[in-house]
Amino acid sequence: MVCRKNLRKILSAVIFRILATFLLIGICLQMLIQFFSCTLAHDTTDIAKELSPDGKYIAILQTHGEPVSFGPTPLRITVQTADGAVLKQMDTSVAHDGCCLTASNRTVEWEQTCVLITLHGDEQLDETLQFPLSENQIPRSNYKSTA
Repeated sequence: MVCRKNLRKILSAVIFRILATFLLIGICLQMLIQFFSCTLAHDTTDIAKELSPDGKYIAILQTHGEPVSFGPTPLRITVQTADGAVLKQMDTSVAHDGCCLTASNRTVEWEQTCVLITLHGDEQLDETLQFPLSENQIPRSNYKSTA
């Protein structure tokens, strides 16, 4: 009788430790997945708001959606007037090894009739997007290398 009680205690302890180990492994995996993600699914986070020199227009860059670890980062670019009227909105991505967009991998240049936004990524050629500042112009996208 005494041996069976000890055996039950030992088995209960072993089963408890196995379950606790699986629980800890699950928690660690979840933390790793969150660590390698910039944003949450369907979440939009402002990265930059660039005001034109004359103060009439704003270019807004946002992460959009969830990047795959070490893959392209989803990006939403919105060009609008200072009073909030959207002139153009575009979803694209930047291949920057799964990292978030920062000031070091984007440039915004304001011209009289358009704004040029260039995306720099470790795993892509520089991509220059042209957004017209009037509704009558057609936007263009140019791919060029600065290497």
